[in-house]
Amino acid sequence: MIFAYTTNQGELAMGFGSLDNQIHVANNSGENIYVIVTPNKNWVWGDVGFAVATALFSGGGTAVTAVNSLSKLQKLITMVKLVLNNPIVKGIKYGSLIYKVGKNIGREIDHATEAKAQAARKEIMDFLKREGVVIKPGDFKQVNNEKNYNPFRMISPSGWGGLLGASNCTLFIATESLSRTALFNTNSDWSWIVQPDMVSRSRYGHLWQEDLGEGFYRFSASDRLGTGQFLKPNESISSPDRCYDFVYQEDGNAVVYERDKPDGEKPIWSSNTYKRPAWRTCIQEDGNFVVYENEEKASWASNVYGSGPKYEGCSLVMQDDGRLVVYNKDNEEIWASKKK
Repeated sequence: MIFAYTTNQGELAMGFGSLDNQIHVANNSGENIYVIVTPNKNWVWGDVGFAVATALFSGGGTAVTAVNSLSKLQKLITMVKLVLNNPIVKGIKYGSLIYKVGKNIGREIDHATEAKAQAARKEIMDFLKREGVVIKPGDFKQVNNEKNYNPFRMISPSGWGGLLGASNCTLFIATESLSRTALFNTNSDWSWIVQPDMVSRSRYGHLWQEDLGEGFYRFSASDRLGTGQFLKPNESISSPDRCYDFVYQEDGNAVVYERDKPDGEKPIWSSNTYKRPAWRTCIQEDGNFVVYENEEKASWASNVYGSGPKYEGCSLVMQDDGRLVVYNKDNEEIWASKKK
């Protein structure tokens, strides 16, 4: 089979021969990417992992927790980014690599905590450079046939499929800056393109041509919106395990998608504001979660709001259980979406 693709150098063609049970990843992100393939996101890779302080972000303690699966790696990256990219952590506590809402509301990050996060980031990058498949911008690789760490160099994807009763596996993709990560299931003979804002399926027979109708996974920088923050059309937040997206779409609809599937995303909640003008969606100072079609007119609202402590310091959080939840500063749930 021939893959035809376009790069900055023009039109090229590359022959691969048989492509049965081969996963190719092309990099159009603008920076190096690292790819790890495992049978599933909770598959334990054993001694090749690393350990971080269990109390990394809650302070105190000397216990360590092993980072030995893609699920734990993704959650650790989310926490590190949260600390390093935000001067104040609202409602977050880190413990045993379980991401959850905690009691340290509005806690300012001290230098010691920031230093621990920097150390954890170095451990993450050392691991990715040591065990991942590195792909430079404008390049591509068959990620299940590399000399670097990969369980499929020992057993083929179809062999793993036979062991697991399925033909799917899990891809983890991270950019060099760690600003963009993706964790998703894929068929063992599908190919993908890493774009600046998403990972998309390649058109069959054309590695560098995306086919969004066959599947895509968005990058997201955070799992939450704080008071006064907002999403513009085509922006999103994602659950820490990257299995759920909350997306404010250009068509005016605000949608929660389940995406931990090889066949694309499944909507599980929406504001039902399809074909309304899109301006922004936000959490207001009174705790109300609102979708606006212009500066003055709302097309949808949670209508849970008020004055006083109960409605102060609210955040909208996309959780690992697929619920979109509004929490107040005391960690109390004041509104939540319901799955279809």
